[in-house]
Amino acid sequence: YQCPFCARFFKESESLIRKNYVETGKVKLVNKDLAFLGSESTAAAQAAECAKDQGKYWQYHDAIYEIEYAEVEKVLAGQLASNEGNGNLNRNLFQKIASDLKMNVDEFSTCFDSQKYADEVENDINEAKAAIGQRLSTPTIFVNDKMIQGAQPYDVFAETIEEALSKR
Repeated sequence: YQCPFCARFFKESESLIRKNYVETGKVKLVNKDLAFLGSESTAAAQAAECAKDQGKYWQYHDAIYEIEYAEVEKVLAGQLASNEGNGNLNRNLFQKIASDLKMNVDEFSTCFDSQKYADEVENDINEAKAAIGQRLSTPTIFVNDKMIQGAQPYDVFAETIEEALSKR
């Protein structure tokens, strides 16, 4: 969740993929955590998983990325040294997001504090390492067996998705 390229992918491509392909029922989007940028990334991934318990995964995911995209813009404007490891992805923020999304904050906090999803996040990281190998990079998106790395323009994803759909 701290990756500046992931924030750019979220803002410029993912929302269009979800609108044009997922919401129309053409494709299924599966998100796996590749939280390797330190404890804040891992904590954010676990928080999003806890939000899933209350049916708010995607809203929570989006809220974190909106915050991180704003941080990236501050970095680009010279107002912030880095959006990575700057301490903003913390328990207080996670609880605020849960509250803003009208989640049961006590249930969310219990889930988060227990690290209920620590193993799942770790398993996602290991799965990604096995699939990606030495080219570990975020974001990495697979459309079936075709790997796309980096915050590519939406058209790259749309072309790849359309190609896959034409083979069904």
